[in-house]
Amino acid sequence: MKLDGVVKRPIDNGAIVNSLAGASKRPSEQLYIYYLEGTPQSPLELGSDFIGNWQEGDSAFLFFQKPAPMIVDQLVRSQSNLVLIDHYQMSYAEWQGDAVDGFRLEKLYV
Repeated sequence: MKLDGVVKRPIDNGAIVNSLAGASKRPSEQLYIYYLEGTPQSPLELGSDFIGNWQEGDSAFLFFQKPAPMIVDQLVRSQSNLVLIDHYQMSYAEWQGDAVDGFRLEKLYV
């Protein structure tokens, strides 16, 4: 599937694959999560706001920095094995279950 202005991002089972290193989002900002039944075919071309895919068994969770209903709809239409189950909006802290605290590792503060 090819969308205008999108970036290819590989997926991998069992983890959020795309690195946040290049993203401008801080962990306290909003996540837009799309819950799909099925496994998306790789590579995913879902635009610059796509953060990554969490594949859990036969369920996929697509993470975006901004709402992406049209992109996800196009993906589901193009891959017959996918079904959109639900979508969510929450902060990164809510996703983690608690506020994210920094920690020091020698001279590095994370």
